[in-house]
Amino acid sequence: MSKRGTQRTRGNLKPASSTKATATLLTHGISPFALFSGELPITNGIDEYGIDNDVDPELRVILRKLTKKDSTTKIRAFDELRDYCDANESDDKIRVILPLFVFHYRKWSTDSDQRVRDECQSTFDTIGMRMKKNLLPHLKTILPIWLMAQCDSYAPAASKAKFLYAKLFTGQNKQAEVVYFARNEIMSTLTDEINQCSDVLKDKKENEMETDDAHERRLTQVLLALGLFLNYFEANKRSDLTSQLKIIFDSGKFWKLDKIKSIQIQSSFYRCLYELINLIPDVIREYKTKIIPLVFYAINETEPKLCPLIWDCLIICLDTFDDCWLLVNHQKAFLPKLYAFLRNACHGNVFGVKDCLLPLIQKIPSTIIGEGTNNHFIENFFQAMEEGILSIKGRQQMNNVSSLLKAYMDCLLYVLENHSTGQLVFLNDRLLPLIRRLLTDKDCSIRNVYARQYFHFLNSIQSFRLYSDHLNSVLSLFRDLINPTTTNESIDLKYIFQQSALLFETILSPPKLKNLRFAATTTSFSDISSVDSTTFQAEDDADDNIDNNNNQKELYLIQFTTDLCRYCFQFCTENPNQSSFEHSLNLFTRLLNSSISNDVEIIKKLINTNDNINSIPDVFYLYYARPLMKIAIEQHFSLDDILELTIQILYVFDSSEVVVERVLADLIKLESSRRFYFLLASIVCRYESSPSFHTW
Repeated sequence: MSKRGTQRTRGNLKPASSTKATATLLTHGISPFALFSGELPITNGIDEYGIDNDVDPELRVILRKLTKKDSTTKIRAFDELRDYCDANESDDKIRVILPLFVFHYRKWSTDSDQRVRDECQSTFDTIGMRMKKNLLPHLKTILPIWLMAQCDSYAPAASKAKFLYAKLFTGQNKQAEVVYFARNEIMSTLTDEINQCSDVLKDKKENEMETDDAHERRLTQVLLALGLFLNYFEANKRSDLTSQLKIIFDSGKFWKLDKIKSIQIQSSFYRCLYELINLIPDVIREYKTKIIPLVFYAINETEPKLCPLIWDCLIICLDTFDDCWLLVNHQKAFLPKLYAFLRNACHGNVFGVKDCLLPLIQKIPSTIIGEGTNNHFIENFFQAMEEGILSIKGRQQMNNVSSLLKAYMDCLLYVLENHSTGQLVFLNDRLLPLIRRLLTDKDCSIRNVYARQYFHFLNSIQSFRLYSDHLNSVLSLFRDLINPTTTNESIDLKYIFQQSALLFETILSPPKLKNLRFAATTTSFSDISSVDSTTFQAEDDADDNIDNNNNQKELYLIQFTTDLCRYCFQFCTENPNQSSFEHSLNLFTRLLNSSISNDVEIIKKLINTNDNINSIPDVFYLYYARPLMKIAIEQHFSLDDILELTIQILYVFDSSEVVVERVLADLIKLESSRRFYFLLASIVCRYESSPSFHTW
């Protein structure tokens, strides 16, 4: 607006200024006095927006809108520009746009408004697919910013930039050639952005909040673009970048980026660091004294976006650098943070860390993990994990409990096989307290997931002696828990029997999986012919050992189940009160259920007979089912479980009419005829389709 008291100019035109006209001529390298020579042709020149006046008027209006600062205006202008490109089939009209678009591409692709960045990439896709080879003269200028655009925090914009790059340069070889062609410009741009990012993005016209956001976003893009650039680059040519990379690494600012209080910048820094260690280990090895303490002392991170990245960097450092443990104070700095991290259940980041715990254990030297050291690492490590597992609460966290428990079992198996001398003592010290907690604590976090993980762990134990001795210890623990002389009133027998049934059923009735082997590499016929016969002999011997071990375990489980059944039967007869009787009877019948593997062998073992099949139902009924039914009838307990088991055994072993008559004769003794007819009706409904039912 004009000031008060001044005359308004018609059309808001500005008066002519000889000073501005002279400055414009000098800008274009023209002397003002050269106009009087008559040797210069008359041209329209370039306007104040940098747009050639010879450009199509419609296009000139669109390009002027793109130079505005308002986001809405720019978004509409991008849409109009795409429509203009689609409407004009001549590439000559589109070629005019390229210089201005390339010049402003840096600013548009890093705009504070994500919608502008998205529209910019959509328009670049339209222009790029039309121009194709005409982009080559501008490639060195635009490619550094193009790589940064592929790392945009706004996913739609980043995906469009990547999609165009893949369409224009198909195949990894072509993409590698392109980045190699512009390697100097890319490295120069990325180096300047990292070292001078705050100065480049400083804009006094924007408020402080927008400046901070733009700074974080720009620096994030640069760090991710550096990793992307190295991924595009051919592996055998990465050494050509050594001198330029050292300029970045020698800068003190790069190693301080993780100190910036921005999750976005810190996460991009650790992503970049992982790619650097992975892709250029020979170059980055010179800076391991800075990298290793930086990563190792950050493992107790609580932020979900950072924690998995830090642990990935930790593992790749252990894989790449041989002397990691010499560069950290493991006793005072690393191990306490590791124990605190595990004690807090990985701060909720179980899914991002669970696959890193076993590789960490495998890389810890024997001077730290050994039993003879003063670190007590094994005890502290597993105790911290146990506290973390048991601290997880809520049904929504069951996946975290299961994942962390699996990692615990994997680490336990590794230490058991490689760093434990007294294996049975070590195994019982670790697992029996967890099993006791599982069977007695109703609020225990592992109650729904422990059985399956425990089964897989048991199957991984190679030593049959260790396997059987440990399960014997578990059986002894179960007996102690339900022993009336040792139990107190606070222990819930019902819960103990329920959890025990779930645990034992999982061990005894595992899912039947086929053992499949997959070759790591493809072997040619010439390779097969060169293999010594002793190789196949060694494999056959190993298979025989595995089969023998499995057979031993199977026979042991039959004996284990038999002993458990006998103890449950003894407990039923010695404790005829309703609660103890019903719970132990339920476990007894579940152990002999047809869903249990080798149930027939278990029943034979239980009654000590192997030959006369016809006598099995009779003996089982006389020595097991009948005493239990007698107690149940006298105490007015439920007969459902024992009756169902009895009928099942009668059916499986095709029993005679004599045994059936005995069962019915005992049922007639029920005081209530209604109960008798109800049970009889249940038998009829369940077994009327069996071949021997009508004979009964």
